[in-house]
Amino acid sequence: MAEAQHSQSNDKLRKDVRELIKKTDKELNVLVLGRVGAGKSTLVNSMHMAVSGKFSEFAWSGSSGLTGQNITQYLKPYNVFRGNFMADHPIKGYKDTITIWDFVGLENYREELYSTLIGLTLEGRVPKGARLMEIISDKSLTPAKLRRRYKAIVETRRFHRVIMVCEAEKDIPENLVKTVMDSVQTSGGRDIPVFLVMSKMDRISDPEAREYQIRRQEALDVCNMKGNLGRFFECSLYSDDNPKCSRSDTNKFKQNMEIDKKLLSLWSTLLDPALNVGLLWENEVQGRCVMS
Repeated sequence: MAEAQHSQSNDKLRKDVRELIKKTDKELNVLVLGRVGAGKSTLVNSMHMAVSGKFSEFAWSGSSGLTGQNITQYLKPYNVFRGNFMADHPIKGYKDTITIWDFVGLENYREELYSTLIGLTLEGRVPKGARLMEIISDKSLTPAKLRRRYKAIVETRRFHRVIMVCEAEKDIPENLVKTVMDSVQTSGGRDIPVFLVMSKMDRISDPEAREYQIRRQEALDVCNMKGNLGRFFECSLYSDDNPKCSRSDTNKFKQNMEIDKKLLSLWSTLLDPALNVGLLWENEVQGRCVMS
């Protein structure tokens, strides 16, 4: 009985999310940030799975065989709801407006080069396919040089949401999170909504245990979310490392109601049009020089 109720609840939530997706008639770019190995690419794949009901590995995930090695090397866009990716359950009337962008995994540093690169990306100045790994590894590159390299704004590449991914089982990368917050809340007025996702919750045996609760509170504090959990999500993901996941005869992940519920809730909040009100891009002064 309980399982049937959970299934019905998910079905309704999924239907509501699909309606929000269909009603999103303007560009909505979502940037996924986090430390190396935090589960950014796995989150992208899992978010699609929760809506489509069919697993697709858009973003390559897994281990490269080297500790701390980035798999994501470039700024990569994923149009996860395009018709060919939703063949079994297409969203009729969807206008191909939602794009999730995967960013290179970053180390736990608070430095100007990181915040400058993230900021330029959010403003639509960094092109898709940019070799992010090479940029952050270039010791001769300064923030000033980076700003000169990426001058032009492209409207369709401007960002509207940021997802900060932290691993539930590891210490919060406080320096990196502060760098991200510096990037989205600047004197330039970006003020982009940040969502905090604690990934790999399946590795937390007791979410009420003091150790995890301290880590959880630290994450909320550094993201300025104390007392406001509306953009905070604790998620397990579709991964072979997750014991709650299993694969079908076709080697695709089987749907998991518990995983889907959290991710559908994330989508529901992420797509809330009310979050666009404070965006600079939505209220821009007429006459600002931009490229289309």
